[in-house]
Amino acid sequence: MSDDYIERLKSIPLVDILRDIYGIEVRKNGERYYCKIRSERTGSCCIYPTNTFYDFGSGTGGATIELVAEMESCDKKTAIKKLSEWYNISSEKRVRDGNMLWEHEWRKLGIEPDMVSKNLNINIIASENDRPNSNADINLYLENSAQLTAFYEKYYVSMNDFRVSDKVGYHNFLKQHTLPELFNERDDYYSRLLSDYNLSREIGGEKFAVEAVSNSPEHKAEADRINEKSQLLRRATDDITLLKVPLFTLSPEKDLQDILSGKTAIKMSKKSYFELCRIAKIQHEKIYIFEISKADYVSEYDKKQSKTHLLPHTCYYKNGSCIVSVFGKNKADFSEIFGDKIIGDFQKSSDFRNIKNEKSIHKSSLKSEPKF
Repeated sequence: MSDDYIERLKSIPLVDILRDIYGIEVRKNGERYYCKIRSERTGSCCIYPTNTFYDFGSGTGGATIELVAEMESCDKKTAIKKLSEWYNISSEKRVRDGNMLWEHEWRKLGIEPDMVSKNLNINIIASENDRPNSNADINLYLENSAQLTAFYEKYYVSMNDFRVSDKVGYHNFLKQHTLPELFNERDDYYSRLLSDYNLSREIGGEKFAVEAVSNSPEHKAEADRINEKSQLLRRATDDITLLKVPLFTLSPEKDLQDILSGKTAIKMSKKSYFELCRIAKIQHEKIYIFEISKADYVSEYDKKQSKTHLLPHTCYYKNGSCIVSVFGKNKADFSEIFGDKIIGDFQKSSDFRNIKNEKSIHKSSLKSEPKF
């Protein structure tokens, strides 16, 4: 029985098994899910982001195979057979072709492996006179049969076939659909380290907080998951110049120390600095940079009820201060919020940093009529 076969069985979402096979209601709380797999008043079965479970009432846990064995009161061999039949997963051993990723590995990157088109936000336009959807990855015109044919030929293939048939398009796809998400997950991980550190310090002091965060099984599991994703994405890359993927070696103990010493800056906003510069450049507006405390940022900028909440911005936290970049037509628009805490502004095209790859990244997103 191949390791790949078992990994594919383990990659089936536990939440799907509980809902689809057993009809069990699963509720989400933060990043975890909770449900009842026994007769009890309060659900004590917890499903973790690592796609593993633990039932605190019975003391059982594990991955998909262990869950089915528990639910069916059978051994693991029988549980494997049942999972294979339910989800049509074959045990036939396959030979790995170089760095090609298996199905379960693509899904760890958030990508459906069997058809590229499943991962695209496609807007089908009935008439050529209709305005295209700027939020879609690709706009297709029904009246343009040649365009539709070209789309089917290019995107109705598996990810591994796409990798062979269109090297540049394949790397641009990864650049848009996986690389930003990888950095977002790393930034969220950093933010959680700092948040848990601050909370633990209030409870038990500095030493307690450092030990609690550094030894947290959840933080270690999250770090391992992000490290694995960076390794998978590097394996999926044929040309490092087309997709520069860093090799993450995250570790809660080291990462927390780097955050506290100011060596690592934490991204507080979802908007990237590059994307902010791109918007400002298109709208011919300035970018203003402010330095404020984290408390001021949270109370004046990040709260949903704040009138500035919807303004595109990027913010990095370092050594107790937040550097906020926001674009607008004049400084007075932000003075009532940030006062005189402005530390810079710029407007000329040459001033916009990190835009040197704008053409290769953004023109490939096919916001208008796709080019095949």
